[in-house]
Amino acid sequence: MVGPKLKWFNGGSSHILVSAPVVLQLNNSYWIVGTVISTIGTLKKWEIAAVKWTQTGFEAPIYTPYDKFGSSDFFPLIPQQQWADKNRIIFDEGGIVDSFAKLAQCKQGLTHYLMFGSLDTTSGKLIQQSYLNTLRDSAYNRLKIDGLGGNTFRNSSLRSTRNYTLKAATAFSPNGEIFYFSDRLSGPGMGFFQIRLTEVNQFDSIYFQTIHKDLSWSGYDEVINENYSKEVWGTELFGLTTIYFSTGPNRKLYLGHYDKIENEEIYLSEISFPDKMGTAMGYLKNSILLEKNGGTFKIYHDFWNLFKVGDPSISPATPWTPYTDKYVYFTLASVDCGRTLVKNKSHKQFRKFLWVLPWNDSFTTTSADSLIYIKAPKSGEYLIKLRAEDNQGNFQWYSTMVRFKSKPQAKFSIEKKAHCQWVGVKFIDSSLFDINQGNRRWSWDFGDGGPPDEIVKTSGDQIGLGSTNHTYKTSGRFITTLIVSDGICQDTAKSIDSIQIIPAPQPGIDINLTKGCTPLPIEFGRKFADPTDSTVYCFKPSLTPINRFADGRNQAVINQPGKLRLYQQLFGPTGCIIQDSVDLTITQGIDTAIEPFLKRSTILNNTQTLTEWRNVPHARGYQVYRNGILAAVLSDTNFVDLLSKDIDQSYSYQIEALDSCGNSNGRKSNIGKVIFLRVMEQQSQSKSEFAAALLTWSPYENWTASGGVKEYVVSGNHQIETSNWQVLGQFMDTQFNDKQFIEPKRFEKCYRVQSISGDGQFVSESNVACFEYTATLFAPNAFTPNGDGLNDAFEIFNYGFDRFTLNIYNSWGEKIYEKTSSEATWKPDNSIPSGAYVYLIKAYKQNKEYTFNGTVTLLR
Repeated sequence: MVGPKLKWFNGGSSHILVSAPVVLQLNNSYWIVGTVISTIGTLKKWEIAAVKWTQTGFEAPIYTPYDKFGSSDFFPLIPQQQWADKNRIIFDEGGIVDSFAKLAQCKQGLTHYLMFGSLDTTSGKLIQQSYLNTLRDSAYNRLKIDGLGGNTFRNSSLRSTRNYTLKAATAFSPNGEIFYFSDRLSGPGMGFFQIRLTEVNQFDSIYFQTIHKDLSWSGYDEVINENYSKEVWGTELFGLTTIYFSTGPNRKLYLGHYDKIENEEIYLSEISFPDKMGTAMGYLKNSILLEKNGGTFKIYHDFWNLFKVGDPSISPATPWTPYTDKYVYFTLASVDCGRTLVKNKSHKQFRKFLWVLPWNDSFTTTSADSLIYIKAPKSGEYLIKLRAEDNQGNFQWYSTMVRFKSKPQAKFSIEKKAHCQWVGVKFIDSSLFDINQGNRRWSWDFGDGGPPDEIVKTSGDQIGLGSTNHTYKTSGRFITTLIVSDGICQDTAKSIDSIQIIPAPQPGIDINLTKGCTPLPIEFGRKFADPTDSTVYCFKPSLTPINRFADGRNQAVINQPGKLRLYQQLFGPTGCIIQDSVDLTITQGIDTAIEPFLKRSTILNNTQTLTEWRNVPHARGYQVYRNGILAAVLSDTNFVDLLSKDIDQSYSYQIEALDSCGNSNGRKSNIGKVIFLRVMEQQSQSKSEFAAALLTWSPYENWTASGGVKEYVVSGNHQIETSNWQVLGQFMDTQFNDKQFIEPKRFEKCYRVQSISGDGQFVSESNVACFEYTATLFAPNAFTPNGDGLNDAFEIFNYGFDRFTLNIYNSWGEKIYEKTSSEATWKPDNSIPSGAYVYLIKAYKQNKEYTFNGTVTLLR
């Protein structure tokens, strides 16, 4: 090999090496990797230098910057060791700082990073970098700028102190897949990490195992307090690394650490299954007590606080787990049914391989790069050990957990060897699965040409989960086949003896209705016509009074609601008795004796009628008939009939109830016939009387159940839009003559009629009928304005006009008086002589003009 003067790194003044390197043997060359500080202009930053070393010497360095940190204000990441059998390198941030002030400045974000990267042997670059911050919030509560006694480290005599803060110990799991990393400042107290990466250095799993939760006992405070109180100048402080890893020949991982510094106890703890992540690794704390109450550790601890700055060689640096590139190793290639394929990836220097299996078996192979099939007696994970030996007799051990999958065992039995056609046969599953997980599948082929019966279960461990029933539709002999699968493997079993199926009549019920409302008439019989000795039917629950039927076609009326089942029994000529059944759902219908009761039909306004009735038990709807014709179907107990025009006749209504099946019990309600009112003018028989209004109306029908009609109440109103009706009288007759029809200054009068039931519970109203006055004037032929209070003025009496213009002319044709008012009155003074005068009246009704004239005699 080369001598001690060999210079592998030449970076010039712009690249200064700051760390010891690691060496990787890859293919036919070596790579040397270290950390440098690079100066580019005024910028300084940390970088990674990789130098390829071949038989011809060292090539020029290739530099890779950190992906995460761009300047030298952070700690450098120092390469520590190669990861197992890959080209990955682990970097640790555990650098040296010049003072606590600098430490606090750098660590104010509370960070301690590990970096993982893969060396690309083509470019020399460190690719696929990933970073892990192993610190937690409580880890640096002793390392803040403000510290002991209200003083600051920056102003104390410790300002030049150097502090080796983060000393870590590492190890690999025996299978090389899990990286163990210990750091007394990596969490709340002392503990270690498990780290598993993907192929591209992304974190697949990270787990932290706490050993001690309290940081204060571990000696750090004692170191700071003791040196601070002594004002030791230039003392070099080292973070106490308290965990050391070591791999034992039994594939277990051991941890050396101390506990309870006051009692000075040193322990050796055990990780029973270091190839597994998390609690499955089987960490056993304080499994072996190595030393107690004084001794080597106390001497070492006393010495710890007294070593000097100038001699870093006595620094208690943590040893890294040694690694050799001459490894023995195998990986899982595939898990097949009944056997597992593993790949031997051991170094080619090994010539002989002994495979030790946990079921008291072993075998030997001779090729380092080979695929090996291994069979296990049952499914599960087993520890497979490999002993590799070279030509000189040197050997290494490697072992890891390997998964195996064995085939399930298909087994079944049949209830009986002979069965009747059309009767279900029970097939009892007794298959065995060694792992009751995943999608277990049973596929039954019953040999009769039908589709297989597929059963899938995802849980449950009892035998018989795949049992089933099958009905043969043809007679003869059949062989049954069962195929079982656990998602990976399958097995097949066939019935040793064929099953005999005896001919039998085909069951089946031909029934006209299976759902309906009481009373429900049904008809039923056989669906098929193949030979049978007899056929019997019965219902459960039983019908009354007859529940046994044996005719070809049978009839029954079901009057009881609920769930019923009709059973069929067929007695075949071969002695087979075949059964079938059909379910019926019967809903309560409407009693045939119930007649709906219509409470009233009334007119709401001149274009709508309202009909109301009582609820019918078990009715889900009602049919409303107007004048005998179906007008509506609804679920309410009232109906508003929206007519297209003013009512010009009497309307009659009836109700018919419907059950949930839409059936009627055939009974309609009493009639509700509304009152239709008419009004006409009746001329007076003498000139001294005004005309009267004659009211006639149709009688209300039908309140027979309520005592008939008690009376009719007639009301009148001069304003149709108001509810201020005035009762004009109560009658039993269906007509009324209103002699008070005409009133001054009115144009029309409106009427309505109300009928009241005999029991007083119901009222029905007629339409509102209005009648306009015929406009009329009454003028006297003489008057006597002599002041006696009788006929002192010429006054025109009117009905139906709202204003007038009155003109009076003398015998010479001269107009002597004119007035426009709501009243037509002339009261002359004494200057007007007696005699005949002519009057001319213009009368107005709703802005329409009418003209009247005549002669009146003034007498004095």
